[in-house]
Amino acid sequence: MGQKPGGRGRDSNRGGPVDVCVPELPATLRQIRDQKNLSRATAYKCSGVAPSYIYQIESGLRQPSLTKLDCLINAYELDEDQARYVRDLRSPPVDLEPEEELRRRVTSDAGFSAHLQDMQNRGMPGAYMTPLFNVLMCNDLLRSVLPGIDEAGSILVWQFSPVAKELQVYWEREAVRAVATAKGVLARHRHAEHAQRLLRKMSCNNDFRRIWESNIDVSYGRDSTDLKYFRVRGSDEIVGYSLTLSAVPETSDLVLLNVVRKQSERRPGSLAE
Repeated sequence: MGQKPGGRGRDSNRGGPVDVCVPELPATLRQIRDQKNLSRATAYKCSGVAPSYIYQIESGLRQPSLTKLDCLINAYELDEDQARYVRDLRSPPVDLEPEEELRRRVTSDAGFSAHLQDMQNRGMPGAYMTPLFNVLMCNDLLRSVLPGIDEAGSILVWQFSPVAKELQVYWEREAVRAVATAKGVLARHRHAEHAQRLLRKMSCNNDFRRIWESNIDVSYGRDSTDLKYFRVRGSDEIVGYSLTLSAVPETSDLVLLNVVRKQSERRPGSLAE
């Protein structure tokens, strides 16, 4: 939903321009309307919002009132998360504490490493992250589930790495979910330096760019029963994990990732792709 109107991306390996940019309301509403195959005239019939008003919104010339925005949300039949997303994009962005300061806070407080070690002792992979999925500290069990996470430095970056494609049973589905989740967070923190730096990095990945530009899904959370399935290297075992994110009480700019092993199968059966 962060596509520049009229822009066309070229392969990032050739150093050309890319279409991934920080999400803003005008381009997002235009992309949604295009995905729904609605002309402005048809959108007017469904919403009661004049075509000229829709044009002004999509061009960034006018900030829609909440009433008009709700009319478009209903006309476009957006789900709860998509509706929240466009409302977040209408609201002022929320800044984030500098990542370097968050990392210093986590690494200098022994309580954080002690908690991750306690999780390790209980067989739980875990990590402290920024809201934008950059890993500040993790335990060895998470490293075993996500090989190369230290080098990637980010759950989102790792999701689009070759090793993620190798190990995840439903990689495409998980990649779409990852982008949808990233959009939800980026809407709230879209002007933070974290967000802009992350999108600059992800713009170099063709799969990320493809999903970002072609999909209007948005997600603000994952049900704990919706497991994430991984292959175990060197065996025919497939393991399902439940992932939950929780805010750290000391600051809203830190997130704790909890990973719990829920299911293991030697013969994948219905889990086979």
